[in-house]
Amino acid sequence: MARSNAEIFLDYYKDMEYIIREKYKLENWESTIRYLTGRREFKKIVNELQYCREVRNLLSHKPKLNSQYSVEPSDEMIHLLKTVIERLERPQVIMDIAVPVEEILYKSF
Repeated sequence: MARSNAEIFLDYYKDMEYIIREKYKLENWESTIRYLTGRREFKKIVNELQYCREVRNLLSHKPKLNSQYSVEPSDEMIHLLKTVIERLERPQVIMDIAVPVEEILYKSF
């Protein structure tokens, strides 16, 4: 049987939390999302990350109704978590965006 988006979302969220705790040496009581949203490289998606936290809390702390989750995360939410995990595992480095010296145009006076 195929897994629901809720189950996939929870797995990615757990993976993301684990990576954040390992990478930034956070204690178990520290909020991974609060830490992440305080970092410059994730400022543009603060609202989305906070929304994911709220959905995760609903899925984790509220009982299922007739053996189904009361909330079903969208494909976009799952994609967001996958993207965050990729950025955590392989952060962008300056050489990814730098212009090679031989491609720089200049004029001396």
